[in-house]
Amino acid sequence: MPVAARARFFPLFCGAEARNQLEIQRCHTLAKDHIAKAKTAMDKFLQSVESNPHRRDAAEPCYSLHEPGDLVYGTALVFHGFGQSPQQCQLLADYLFDNGFNVYQPCLARHYLGNPTLNWPQVDLKPELKEKIRQNFLKDPVLAKELYISAEDTMQRVRSLSPEMSDIIAALDQGDRSQDFQRFFDSSHLDYFTEAEQRLEEVRALPGPIFAIGISMGGATALHLANTYPDTISKVVAYAPLLKTMDDARREFALAIGPLDVKETGWEPSLQFTVGCLVAIDLCGTRISQSNIDNLAKKVATLLLFTANEDSADLPTQEKFAQRLKAISSDGVPHLHYTYRRELEVPHAMIHPNERPIANKLWRRMYQETFRFLTTGKARQDELDSLRQDETLPQVP
Repeated sequence: MPVAARARFFPLFCGAEARNQLEIQRCHTLAKDHIAKAKTAMDKFLQSVESNPHRRDAAEPCYSLHEPGDLVYGTALVFHGFGQSPQQCQLLADYLFDNGFNVYQPCLARHYLGNPTLNWPQVDLKPELKEKIRQNFLKDPVLAKELYISAEDTMQRVRSLSPEMSDIIAALDQGDRSQDFQRFFDSSHLDYFTEAEQRLEEVRALPGPIFAIGISMGGATALHLANTYPDTISKVVAYAPLLKTMDDARREFALAIGPLDVKETGWEPSLQFTVGCLVAIDLCGTRISQSNIDNLAKKVATLLLFTANEDSADLPTQEKFAQRLKAISSDGVPHLHYTYRRELEVPHAMIHPNERPIANKLWRRMYQETFRFLTTGKARQDELDSLRQDETLPQVP
């Protein structure tokens, strides 16, 4: 079970957003009992994962806690992206832990289990509709040949699979709050949010503020937690949050065939999931981007980092969301965002230097500005495209 509980000295930066000394002392007085309570809650969950016969190799949730009496900035709840595991965020988690944060790295809903078709959240057609439409899909000589097709008649073929098909597609595009969605679909997509809320409960006892951090679907999850629990989450950092999947034509096709158990190969060659799993994350992102975000905007500081070199999330939706936050924010609640220019070649999987074929050369400064934001509520956006580390901040190895 990958759990760390290490003691380490670190400097305590006291910016405008830092807690005062009285609050720090109070946290230390209560730290021993609170840490024990949080460990009991987290260990119970980790043990349930460890004992699950369907657990996915090298995808276990984990945490790193400082010793009672150590000064801490608080606890960072760090969420990985769709199809990934906590290992995706390990370098960032290590940096935060080494410089004064307790860190809990949960998995997105049931990503700690293998067989995504069976275990991961997804969107499914009601049984009385599904089998008939699926069989028609498999009989179509074009649709059954290739998942994402550029032929002009693709959607015409999809719509002809069933008389209800146009209404089904419209229901998905309207989002999960529509009556038609409830009429056509069985869906577990909101498990992404409810399971994240359970993980938040497990760290409530830890001293100091709680920060929600995530990439892609993990970034969307972090934003959901902050908007739902604005008095619990102190700040949010979201890297390339998936608020809508990119490419409208491809998205429309995926929404249409997703609930038909059509398979897609993940980033791991051995990992296959139904397109219904992709529909699930799109619906979650849509729910956030279309929700009332007054709680988030007026109470929780945010740092949102986007990239023009996207291959997954829709950049215009991200930037529109960032502008909404600023437009309705309260005085004293900073909402910062930055978009990496295309020529910088920062990939969607931006927090790891070599996760995709395109290397992210700017990850060290990204980590530093994340640290600055979490500890002071500020970030040097003008320095995020710098290869040089800031000597006044903890250095990234």
